[in-house]
Amino acid sequence: MTILTDPYRPDVIRDQYLMVWFNGNPNQCKIALQIDDGAEFQPAFTWQNPSVTYPAVIKIDGAEIPGDGQSHLIKVSVWQAIGHSTSARATLSDFAKTPTVRPATQPSWCGVTAIRQGKTLYSAPHVISGHISDLTRVEWRHTGAVRIMAKVPVANEKTTGFHDSIISVGYADYDETQFFAEGIGSNIGWRGGDFHNVLFGVAAIHGGQFGPITWANTPVKIKEVYQNPSIAPNSPDDIAGTAIAKAYSTFREEVAMALFAANGWTYPNYWETSPRRDTARMAVDQLLLRIKDIIRKGGSVTLDDLGRFEARWNPARTVRSMAFVASAGFIAGTRAGTLLTDQQAKASP
Repeated sequence: MTILTDPYRPDVIRDQYLMVWFNGNPNQCKIALQIDDGAEFQPAFTWQNPSVTYPAVIKIDGAEIPGDGQSHLIKVSVWQAIGHSTSARATLSDFAKTPTVRPATQPSWCGVTAIRQGKTLYSAPHVISGHISDLTRVEWRHTGAVRIMAKVPVANEKTTGFHDSIISVGYADYDETQFFAEGIGSNIGWRGGDFHNVLFGVAAIHGGQFGPITWANTPVKIKEVYQNPSIAPNSPDDIAGTAIAKAYSTFREEVAMALFAANGWTYPNYWETSPRRDTARMAVDQLLLRIKDIIRKGGSVTLDDLGRFEARWNPARTVRSMAFVASAGFIAGTRAGTLLTDQQAKASP
């Protein structure tokens, strides 16, 4: 069964036809078609490959099933009929369905009321302890189930502007007429706690499909909410600005620059060729590769003032993993927020 739909509206059916093939001459055969429990009939057909009988392919344009999105039984029978002689029937059944029809009905009205604005709570300066979510009541008039939507201005991280994004915020059954949307401000992004227009709307639901959105006549003002990760308060390092994350390429470059500085060499510009810089980069690469090579073979590497990299096996000796054991100087220095050698750590009280 072939069902052709509108490329811009998949729920709109343009054509339906059934392709059937069998060994025999269609001009000497009878074809019968039955849809669900309907009466059997002999449809008109077009022989698609005239003179070819093994197999013959025919197209039945009258094989249409209801466009309700439900599965329908299609039964095709073919038998030879020459004069008064007929053969036994060959029958095949299959199921097909059309795309679900998009709901034609649309909620007649939608209204919104802002109940509460969101707020970020602080237990101390720069220390976020929690959030209070914004709350908006959305109401509508419709006799069926609906999906509640919001058109939210989302901050563009690459520019200083915003772009509208339509998001789904919830669903309601046929007997409900209001919904409380919460936490919309966290979807906007942070530009300092500004207020933005957010437009709410509802769309009818039918058979898993959504109809056109009925938007509220006016938007509501919703405040941006600063969303810090919920793992809670910022650490003293975050507050002091010393907590940084380094990509390997940046880390390697900084090591090379430190090597140049320690030896009194002038670090070249990025566009300049420098065999010495290339060697410094390669040394960092080879250091890490050598450590990984030793560990993957079950060994260990101990670096003074840093720690020991080692391979470990599970009790059954079926899985190898790796571990890092920090040295005494590394542990004590990290706790104190300073650089310590192992010897210094052991000498300290």
